[in-house]
Amino acid sequence: MLFKYLSPARIDVLEHLLIRFTQPSALNDPFESAILVDASNSLDMKSVLLEFRNSLAGDGIIPINEDERDELERELAKLEAYAEDLMHPSSLGNKLVALLDRAQGVLSLSRTPDSLLMWSHYADSHKGFILGFDESHEFFSMPDGNGRKTKPHSVVYTSRRQAAKVGSENFYEQLLCYKSLEWAYEQEVRIFRTFGRNQDDFEKNDRNCLKLFRVPAECIKEIYLGANIGDDLVKGIRLAAERQNLNVRVFRGGISTDRYEMTFDELPPIQRGYRDGRYAVLLAIGSSDFIPPSRQILPVIQSAQRGGVHFSKV
Repeated sequence: MLFKYLSPARIDVLEHLLIRFTQPSALNDPFESAILVDASNSLDMKSVLLEFRNSLAGDGIIPINEDERDELERELAKLEAYAEDLMHPSSLGNKLVALLDRAQGVLSLSRTPDSLLMWSHYADSHKGFILGFDESHEFFSMPDGNGRKTKPHSVVYTSRRQAAKVGSENFYEQLLCYKSLEWAYEQEVRIFRTFGRNQDDFEKNDRNCLKLFRVPAECIKEIYLGANIGDDLVKGIRLAAERQNLNVRVFRGGISTDRYEMTFDELPPIQRGYRDGRYAVLLAIGSSDFIPPSRQILPVIQSAQRGGVHFSKV
């Protein structure tokens, strides 16, 4: 199971079943947009320039006088300095981040639903909620831009920065799945998605627009409510889950009386059925005894429809 911590404002994820895949430069860790890329194995610019210098000055094929030779050496020195700066891991990383921002996004999830810090940081001081996803669902293994099947990537936590080596087998993981040890409490798992035709774009007031991908209802399996969640949000979450016909378990968060940890009590199942703001005909999940005969339901629905009430069938 993979978990997404959400603030109260992100109830829209449940209401619309759309979730953001964030561009690397828009992530909350500044090191994410300052990646290092080691291309020393793919192109040795110093060797190329040295060979070029020797070919010009070594055998006299191109006749130049002493002044011209000095000028050539100065220009080659400038070119070498420029090439060295261009091929520096941070320079390559900056250029690659700009490309990645246009090409793909990251969905950050966690292995744990009970991190006190994450409830505070990402769920508005325990006033938000968590969605629990079935990681075996095909949503988490969709093909990338080259048609290759993807998989969730666990973040590696380390005290030293890693330069991603061009051509290495785990180049992708080195590039976007290494973080400081200080983030280890998140137990983060990352899902990558290539931007294209399968997402909805929403403009944002900065250099990035929001890239939202549709989440299949059946891959959402659990909902955790924060210890400080408001009653209105609880009602809104349950209503959104009903309207999306989610088959989920719901847990209400609390705080332990003897340990610094959270407790979770399972609530009655989400109900699904015909609903609007004033009327509801509810069908309890897994309880066929609760379902009234259709001859009793239909007159209620027909009467409400004549009064202008809209029902959606699930």
